[in-house]
Amino acid sequence: MLEAHSRARRLAASISLAALSTLVGFAVLEVALRARAHFAGPAGLGAARPGQVSPGGRARLGHVVRLSPDPRIVYELVPGLDVTFLGVPLRTNADGFRGPVVPPSRMRPAVRVVGLGDSVMFGWGVSEEDAYLARLAPLLEAASPGVAWEVVNTAVPGYNTVMEVATLETKGLRYDPDLVILNFVGNDLGQRRANPDG
Repeated sequence: MLEAHSRARRLAASISLAALSTLVGFAVLEVALRARAHFAGPAGLGAARPGQVSPGGRARLGHVVRLSPDPRIVYELVPGLDVTFLGVPLRTNADGFRGPVVPPSRMRPAVRVVGLGDSVMFGWGVSEEDAYLARLAPLLEAASPGVAWEVVNTAVPGYNTVMEVATLETKGLRYDPDLVILNFVGNDLGQRRANPDG
């Protein structure tokens, strides 16, 4: 009995350590992305020449983002991408989001979810179907038979809460969401500057 309890405690400690290590890794990655975007500024993002990678070709971050017309958002994903990014396929739909197109006007009765986030929600380094919002709809449908769920993933690597709220206002609300999920990490309170000199 005592040995089983000791094994359970060691297992719990190992799982906790693995979870903590993963969270620290994501936090370091997010800080690096934000630092790169901050020091590159909008001019650096614009100079990356989005869309220059042929379909299926290997893309860097500067190829998959472009300047946003909204200075609060600063940059956004390039619509219509079909490239390899971080070793996995990256496709963006016509709206510039990762995942299938969800028409703004509802074609069927469904609960609609809009996700706001950064690289974690975007699915940094994982395939589209492994991003956690893509996994959410099938889980919800299995848990609630007869109810359809539609999920829109507006997440973009490096976004902070200011950019995410602006994305909700200018893009997300047009989907008339029933639920909005905000992916928050500790450094989301920092604000991007549209003008590095301002």
